[in-house]
Amino acid sequence: MANVTTVVNGGLDLVTALLAASDIKYISWGTDGTEAAVTDTDLGAESAEDRTSGTQTQQTTTTSNDTYQLVGSITATDDRAIVEAGIFDASTAGNLFVHCNFAVQNIPSGDTITFTFKIVSDQG
Repeated sequence: MANVTTVVNGGLDLVTALLAASDIKYISWGTDGTEAAVTDTDLGAESAEDRTSGTQTQQTTTTSNDTYQLVGSITATDDRAIVEAGIFDASTAGNLFVHCNFAVQNIPSGDTITFTFKIVSDQG
């Protein structure tokens, strides 16, 4: 007998529904270009702006409702060179869920970045 475990399509829907109903919705940004690692517990250098509570939804990438999407905007309170962003489960402190790096975005004071995070669950 083979030991094969398959997450069924409805299971993917359940996973993303749980995420969309959770507190894993706070977006922050930072200025440290150190590459994100699986052992990270915080951004490298989180900026002074308050974390934003994003809008959580389920989306379809391959299978119905297989994707958790979080969209939120942060407005700079000073000139910033943003190179990282993350998702947390609290508006302060809390646990880091996603950490990503990208090319520098020079944001003048008063300008905004809108982040869209997509976490796709799949059977692969």
